[in-house]
Amino acid sequence: MRSKSVAIILTVLLVVNAFSITSFAKPGNGNGKGNGNSAKFNTEFSDLHEASWANDAVSNMSKKGVISGYGNGIFKPNKSVTELEAIIMALRLTGLEDEANEAKEEILSGKKHWKFDFDEWAAGYIDIAISENIIGEGDVGNLNAAAKRYKIAKYIVRALGMEDEAQDHMDSELPFKDTKNIPAGYSGYVYVAYDLGLINGFPNGMYQPFKPATRAEMAVILTNIDEDLISDSTSDYSDYDTYTGVIETVDSDEIEIDTDDGDFTFDFDNKVEINFEDVEGDIEDLKVEDEVKVWVNEDDEIVRIDVDRDLYTTYTGIVEEVDSDEIEVDTDDGDKTFEFDNNVEVNFDEDEGGIEDILVGDEVKVWVNEDDEVVRVDVEGDLYTTYEGEIEHVDEDEIRIEMSGPDQTFDFDKDVEVEFDDEEGNVTDLKVGYEVTIKVNRDEEVIKVTLDFDLFEEVEGEVEEVDSDNIKLLDNSKEYDIDDDVKVEFNDENDANVSDVEVGHEVTLTVRSGDTVVIIDVDEDLN
Repeated sequence: MRSKSVAIILTVLLVVNAFSITSFAKPGNGNGKGNGNSAKFNTEFSDLHEASWANDAVSNMSKKGVISGYGNGIFKPNKSVTELEAIIMALRLTGLEDEANEAKEEILSGKKHWKFDFDEWAAGYIDIAISENIIGEGDVGNLNAAAKRYKIAKYIVRALGMEDEAQDHMDSELPFKDTKNIPAGYSGYVYVAYDLGLINGFPNGMYQPFKPATRAEMAVILTNIDEDLISDSTSDYSDYDTYTGVIETVDSDEIEIDTDDGDFTFDFDNKVEINFEDVEGDIEDLKVEDEVKVWVNEDDEIVRIDVDRDLYTTYTGIVEEVDSDEIEVDTDDGDKTFEFDNNVEVNFDEDEGGIEDILVGDEVKVWVNEDDEVVRVDVEGDLYTTYEGEIEHVDEDEIRIEMSGPDQTFDFDKDVEVEFDDEEGNVTDLKVGYEVTIKVNRDEEVIKVTLDFDLFEEVEGEVEEVDSDNIKLLDNSKEYDIDDDVKVEFNDENDANVSDVEVGHEVTLTVRSGDTVVIIDVDEDLN
């Protein structure tokens, strides 16, 4: 069933871990025509450096028409995907866009009743998603919200026809440390998805139900499952005729091969696959006198070519000098200096980096094209180092950590991330005494701080003291600061003021980072 394929695609959205793309392919669009499919060499979007690890995937899904940009070469890779966008991408990938367009035309012409207040362009997609049981009518009003993991679990399980199983497991135990953060009424859907082997948590043991997927993550996810779910007519070559020989002539449209049985000329299939010994290539990489094996379909079109040589020359050695334009490597054959290709790919053991991350003394393997330009650098070692310990000092500029060895002090990177179990925080949420894991780049700057507890906690009790700046509860020795933008809610009023809170009120305080009240929920009417 189509709905099952769509459901599986959406399932993978639950697994939004850090992606490490280690495969390497020659620039191309997957059809050998040289249109820039490898997003590591992508020129279609100007902002992919913000998520370079997803470049290949963004280009791949863009070429297939599954994902599009915002115009003017902008993709916004780190922007959260909405529920509607996630559903549309899944429908496109599984070949349901035509049905969605037909449904839209029927709605616009009045042949099909449409009762939702939604933009006309999306009507067909929503109609198909409802008919495929991906979503219910009650979900339509929230489709512009970020696609969060707990909500997608519900859509998946419904699409798999397992609503009853989800309801049976609403109280079943889940293995995640933050299970309590999964909203009421959704635990059963998460349980079923996990029980089916369709869901993984994060390395820290968290599910992070409120974490949305980004556009870059979506592109990687969809690309990773594309080959598994979408039938590719050229993936099995057993039914094709094969020819082995030497290239006599070749251009962008056809190739002539000298074989033992004579010369043969063939056109290229639109999705021709070209494999060199080291990487995939494009038609433009084929040379006269190359030894090749070709697979030909019933229309006398070549669908695959295997070339008996490497596309790139590789050198291994130690970096002597490096800047934004070129690199000098001390190899066994002497010092070699090369300029960088405009779209050079830089790979560390576990992450992708950039030219600026390469240091003198690094052990590297460089991949050089026929223009003596480096298209890829593999660096021996990790791009980041992690440390664990207790905060001894922290301010907006630096952090000092007490560890098993000597204490270490690091500056914060300007884009440092602070991640608690439940939410993302910021540097001001860090306190002396907190146990943290920090991720440090090669400039010894902290780019990420991870804490194994929640940023927010709820405290209940009776108000003992309260003013515009502080609040204290009975049987609680701690006095809490009140945030300048605190939200005060009564049973009948969601936009009250701190001055409305009185001694004796029963309240639930939402406290950020242990000391600052951001929400005061008063359990009685204001008026």
